Amino acid sequence: MINGQLGDLGRNTFIGPGQWFYNTSVQRSFRFRERQSLTLRMELFNAFNHPNLFTDGGVNSYSIANSNFMNIASTINGNRQIKFWLKYAF
Repeated sequence: MINGQLGDLGRNTFIGPGQWFYNTSVQRSFRFRERQSLTLRMELFNAFNHPNLFTDGGVNSYSIANSNFMNIASTINGNRQIKFWLKYAF
């Protein structure tokens, strides 16, 4: 152990799969009468439901000392989320 390090591997020695996010939204407003409107909005987070592997969100997720290091199955996250909004303005 040299200067508090766990070994002598250099930076970026282990590179995991890249992260891929595709967040989007669609909105449509309908006006009726003089001053009234109805707005429909749909927000998609991770629209294509692509798993982002090797990311548990922790500070030490890429550390060899972490118990989940290289355990890809336990670190899958990022399910698709869909939110619907309806707004009536008068």
